[in-house]
Amino acid sequence: MKLNSMCDNTPAGKLLYAEGRRVVRDLDALLNAAQSAIHGEAGKLRIAVGIATVHSLVPPALRKFRDAHPRVEVQIGDMSTPRQIDALLAGEVDVGFLRLPIRHPQLMVKKVLKEQITIVASSSFRGALTLESIRQQPLIMISREVSTTYYDHCIRLCGSAGFSPRIVQEARDTFTLLNLVRAGLGVGLVPRSAKEMHVTGVKFSDIHNREAEWDVGVAWHKLYESALVRNFVQICLEQSA
Repeated sequence: MKLNSMCDNTPAGKLLYAEGRRVVRDLDALLNAAQSAIHGEAGKLRIAVGIATVHSLVPPALRKFRDAHPRVEVQIGDMSTPRQIDALLAGEVDVGFLRLPIRHPQLMVKKVLKEQITIVASSSFRGALTLESIRQQPLIMISREVSTTYYDHCIRLCGSAGFSPRIVQEARDTFTLLNLVRAGLGVGLVPRSAKEMHVTGVKFSDIHNREAEWDVGVAWHKLYESALVRNFVQICLEQSA
């Protein structure tokens, strides 16, 4: 459409011409934005992470995704698996990282990570670090309010070793827990990925027991799947491989 041929040189015509050009520019911008969103190059991606993925899989996957899709706005929230499921079903988040197994007809789930509970103690701790050796030690745990599934897993693991843990302190995040352990307030049970935080003054010991392990999957709602979601999930699968 040629606006010049439709407008005369009167003030009203000039105003119409200027307004018409603005509308065309806005329509072009809207079309370009829509095309970018369709191809997963723009928009907003809401990601929910849990205790096992916040320091392991997600950071490198997120860096790679942002390098490839710099126009996408990313929002990240920390949620337990039950809360993530509710948020995914409600359309409040686009991608979540859940403790497996998860079987829900509305969710797509792909395994991306194997994690395990690890013992952490102050570097000054003497002796072996095993479940049996810490049964009398004061224990620091991630709060059950933060992750019900992780907390319950730790309790079951201690029970399988024949004792009920003496919990003296709870923390709302792994970094705080590690520093409480560093201060000598007790030993802790943390995901193995906590080693990636490189907190000094603590040492770790793996628990050689399959009961200490669990799988983590990336999940999204089938009805809300988009190019953004597919692009991010593909990067997560590549990172996990």
